[in-house]
Amino acid sequence: MEKSREFQPLAEKNTFSKFWASAFQVKEEAMTRDMFDRPLFVKKKHFIQEIGCLDDIFDFLEEWPEEKRGVAHDTMLRACRDAAVGKFPLDAVRDNFERFLRKNDMLASIEDIPFLSQGANDRNIGGA
Repeated sequence: MEKSREFQPLAEKNTFSKFWASAFQVKEEAMTRDMFDRPLFVKKKHFIQEIGCLDDIFDFLEEWPEEKRGVAHDTMLRACRDAAVGKFPLDAVRDNFERFLRKNDMLASIEDIPFLSQGANDRNIGGA
């Protein structure tokens, strides 16, 4: 009887490990499924923010100032929620978010991103 008690926690540990391995796999698959083919870049006050997946758009919309929220914000949020459950195409969300950024003059072009617009040998910090 004593020996069976010693081995029981090991069995529980293996079950626990299998559960977490499965949970991480599901999360990884969901993250991959929600990634855009190509990211969007947002002009912020002091930096450029990369938007590469549906979660990034959710975060962006959550941070959007309440006084600026309106129909476009609500529509984007609804489209993101629908895309998260598979009711709306992810590429359509990306395209609509690009329009949202353009309308608000926040869409950054490749030239706005210093390390991507400069050559490989021209990466001086501070433009020196």
